[in-house]
Amino acid sequence: QGHGNSEVAGHSGAAVGGWPPLVVNLQGWVKGLGFELTVDILRTIGPSHLLQVQSHVAKRNLPPYPFWFDGPPELCPTHAMLLSSPSSNNSLNQQQQMTAAAGAKAGQNEEEGG
Repeated sequence: QGHGNSEVAGHSGAAVGGWPPLVVNLQGWVKGLGFELTVDILRTIGPSHLLQVQSHVAKRNLPPYPFWFDGPPELCPTHAMLLSSPSSNNSLNQQQQMTAAAGAKAGQNEEEGG
């Protein structure tokens, strides 16, 4: 069963029924039209996993995960991983927050039988 708009062309983000995983490499623009396109693409695809590469320069990064999701972050169906430059002071804290949110969501899904 898909989550939200994750059903694209008859299959969800996960490999189901012989479909290989869909990998989308976005352009990396974080402002203006590029940001709007990124949000629209993520909402349309409804990814099961997200790998976000961050710069040590904060203004070059997207907002915190899950910036495209309209609901509470703990309900976002996407599992995220943040990769950032070692010189980023804030990246470890953000990665810990994302990992904690993903772990809490996974625990919630197990309790619900999902």
